[in-house]
Amino acid sequence: MAKHSYNSLQKKYQGFIVPTHNVLINKSDKLCQDPSLHISMIQVELTAGYEASACTLLIEDGMVVNEKKKSWEVNQTIQDLLKLGHPLEVSLGYSQEVTEVFKGIITNIQIEYSLNQGFQFYVEAMDVKRLMMNNYHSCQPRKDLKKHSDAVKEILKKYAKHIDAQVVSDTEERTLAIEQHNQSDYDFLVTLAKRVNHAFYIINNQLYFEPYGKDSNPLVELQAEHLHAFKREISLSDQLYEVTVRANDESDPKKSFEYTTQSCKTIGKGKKSSNDIATMMKQIAKKTIIDPSISSVKEAKVRAEAELFKHTIKFAQGKFQTIGLPEITPGKMMTVKGFGADYDNDYYIKKVLHQYDQRGFITKGELGVNKI
Repeated sequence: MAKHSYNSLQKKYQGFIVPTHNVLINKSDKLCQDPSLHISMIQVELTAGYEASACTLLIEDGMVVNEKKKSWEVNQTIQDLLKLGHPLEVSLGYSQEVTEVFKGIITNIQIEYSLNQGFQFYVEAMDVKRLMMNNYHSCQPRKDLKKHSDAVKEILKKYAKHIDAQVVSDTEERTLAIEQHNQSDYDFLVTLAKRVNHAFYIINNQLYFEPYGKDSNPLVELQAEHLHAFKREISLSDQLYEVTVRANDESDPKKSFEYTTQSCKTIGKGKKSSNDIATMMKQIAKKTIIDPSISSVKEAKVRAEAELFKHTIKFAQGKFQTIGLPEITPGKMMTVKGFGADYDNDYYIKKVLHQYDQRGFITKGELGVNKI
């Protein structure tokens, strides 16, 4: 059973009648309290992928006239709050009830002027991955780091004051030392995540490094009548029947070992995969990877299943749009019903866009499963 139903959220937000927001910059709500300023647009882009989540604000009426100097000047609240590196927190909801949807740091500030629109300030913020992208270095191989998850925890120590909490799932022990060579911390963590088929994302300043679909309990259930739009497509593009990972035995370089898989982690409640639907793939859709960093059959298995999953999750993809629901976040499952047995399923939420403007508050998202 889903954690949230449409009806329970409708009750919480008093019928979704009056969209509202709250914005804190450097822990201050002055931006919302200043009567001379108007936030006309908030766009929050959240992802369970390897990119950084982001938020954009559009602030209008941010200039005042200095009568003595006969010139425009920036509003004092704007001057005090809009600074690169300041923390930004955004909550969305209805009436008096709001839910936090984003935490990050301001990374870009832009001012625009036009005769028709007047002065507009665009503020862009990103999660802590932005800081990780700017931190390049190399480290000697660490023999004390036996697992990829140990390396992740070591990196995250540097960002402890920027992250409220972290969920790092344990990975298997490795034989070869783990090394970061001329990579940003971001690129290094993404590399580790891909090798072990882990999602690496940040929601509300909580960092997750965990297997895809770890939490199989749906976050929310939406019926067809609750959706403004829904689309799902299945495709054989980029699909594989099997993956083989091969490497040399360090104790005897003349010998090699490998692992071949035709299955990987299942996402979704369906019974059919691309292999079940298109039998011709058995003969042609195969991939072999030579990976010298692999030191055991167990590691080859993890690598092979991760590679296969990367392809299979693209088998069935979808998009949806509904009324603004702050509770919908990526990295979780969402139940869709009312479209018939072939389309009703638990879908993995890959991306979410919360959009708030003069027209109201809507939520859009991208979905994916490898079983239908």
